[in-house]
Amino acid sequence: MKKITTMVASKLNLKIILIIVGVLAVGAAATYSFWQMSDKDAYFKAEIDTYNYAKELFVERFEDEFKWKELTENKPTEFSMHAMVQYNDPNSFGSFNQFAEMINQSSIQLKAATDMKNKQMLLDAEINIYGITIEDLQIYLTDQALTINLPFLKDALHIDSGDLNGVLHDIDPHTFSANDEMNFDRLFDLDNYPMSAADQEYLQENYGKFIYEILPERSFSKEKDSITINGESISADKLSFSLTEDEIKTVLLDLLEKAAKDEQLKEIVGKYFENSYVNAAEIDTILSTFDEGLEEAKESIENMPFKGQIQSHIWVNKGLIVQRELTLTGENEFGQTGIVNIAGTHQLEKSHQIFDYELSIGEEDNLNHIMIVVDLLKDGKQIDDQITIELDDTEIVYEGIETLDRSARDFKRSLSLNTPYEQAMIHWDGNSSFERDQMSSMNKFSMTNDHAEEIFALNFDIEGKEIRAVEVPDYSNIKDIGKMSEAELENYIFTEVQPQLFNWLLFNVGLPSF
Repeated sequence: MKKITTMVASKLNLKIILIIVGVLAVGAAATYSFWQMSDKDAYFKAEIDTYNYAKELFVERFEDEFKWKELTENKPTEFSMHAMVQYNDPNSFGSFNQFAEMINQSSIQLKAATDMKNKQMLLDAEINIYGITIEDLQIYLTDQALTINLPFLKDALHIDSGDLNGVLHDIDPHTFSANDEMNFDRLFDLDNYPMSAADQEYLQENYGKFIYEILPERSFSKEKDSITINGESISADKLSFSLTEDEIKTVLLDLLEKAAKDEQLKEIVGKYFENSYVNAAEIDTILSTFDEGLEEAKESIENMPFKGQIQSHIWVNKGLIVQRELTLTGENEFGQTGIVNIAGTHQLEKSHQIFDYELSIGEEDNLNHIMIVVDLLKDGKQIDDQITIELDDTEIVYEGIETLDRSARDFKRSLSLNTPYEQAMIHWDGNSSFERDQMSSMNKFSMTNDHAEEIFALNFDIEGKEIRAVEVPDYSNIKDIGKMSEAELENYIFTEVQPQLFNWLLFNVGLPSF
C-alpha cells in the first residue's frame, strides 16, 4: 500500500486523494437508504446509524452552545471580551522579573458585531500594554470591502474585495500570485468553504453509489455471534467485509477510471485549493498534471507486485456497532509485511458512552501500539468525562467535571501529559450561561508544572447578545489603497504612514524621534 500512495502522490497532490476518498467514503455509507437490505447494505447501515447516533448524543450534550451558534449564523449578534494574562516565572525564585510584570499588567478588550446574512463585521479593540493604552483600533468588513482605522493614522485604510489580490501581490509577490482570486465573501460563508455543499452533494451522489456498486457482494457476510464487553455477554450480528489484493486493485482502478472522465471533479478539486488559499500557480500545476497523474497511478497499480488484503468485522447489537476490528496488511516486493489493525468496543447508552480501542501499526514483527479509552458519563445534572491516550511510556489524559443547571454550566477541565521525564497539565475552569438571545462565559486557562505550580494563566470573560443591526462606521478620511499603484503605495507608506507612526510612538511610548 505504501508504494501505491508514493507513486500516486508523485504527480497528484495527496490532498486530492484525501478529498476524494474521504467524501466518497461518507457518500457510500450515506446512500444505504436507497438499497434493498443485503449483507452489504446491513454493513453500511450499521456504520452510518452508529455515527448518527453518536453525533446526536454529542449535539444533545451541547444543545445550548449549538443553538447560540445557529443564532450567530442567522441573526446580527454582538460579543465583548476582556482578557488578562498572569505569568509566574518558575525560575525567578521570588525576584523581580520585568518581562513577567509587563505581561501581568497588560490586557485586551474586544467588541465585535457580526451579521453573517448581510455579510457585515465590525471589530473594535483596546489594548493595554504595561500602562500604555492603544485604542481607536477598528476593522469594518463586508463581502465587498475592508476598512481599517488605526490609532496613529489620520486616514482610514480602505480596500475593495476585487483589489485585494493586487495589493497582496505588491507587498509580497513571492507568496501571492498576480493571478490569484481572493475575496472577502468566503469569510461569511464558512460552511461552503473550502468545499461547497453543492460540490459535496455532487460527489456523494455521483461517487457514493458508485463505490457501493463496485464493492462485490461476495466480500460481505453475516452471522450470529456472542461477545463479551465489560464482563457482559452480548448477542450480536457479526458483519464482515474483506477485499483480496486483486479486488483492491479492481476497486482502485475503477475509481481512477471514473475520475479520469469527470471534468467536474477536476473543477471541484481546483475550487477546493482556491478556497484553501493555495496560490494560482500551484493550482495550475496540480490541475495540469491531474489527468497524467491518474494515468500513471493506474499503470502503477496494474504493474505493482503488491500482496495484501483488507478485513473488517463489526458486531451489531440493537442496530448499533458494539465492537469492531479492522485489519489492513500489505507485503512489498522485499517480503516485508506492514500491518494496520484497529480493534475496540463501544458502549453507547443514553447517559454513558465508552470507546475502548487499540491501534497497532508497523511491520509484522515490530508493531507500535496506541491505546485510546473514551469514557463519557452524564448523570442528570452531573457530567464526568475522561479520555486517555497511551503510547509507549507517554500518557495523555483529559478529565472534565461539569455541573448543569438549566442553561448554566460550571466546569473544571484538564489535559495532562505524563512521561518518565516530565509532567505538565493545562486547566480550563469556568462557567457559561446561554439564554434565548444572550450568553455569558467566564474562563480561566492555566498551566502547571510537575510541582503543581501555576506558571501561566489566561483569564477572559465573554458576553454576547442579539442586536438589531451592525452599526456602519462613518470615517471622515478614507484612503483607498487598493486603487494605488505599487509606487504610489510605497510612497504613501514612506511619506504618511511611517512619520505618523513614529510620532504616535514618541507621544505614547516615549521612544526617541526618527
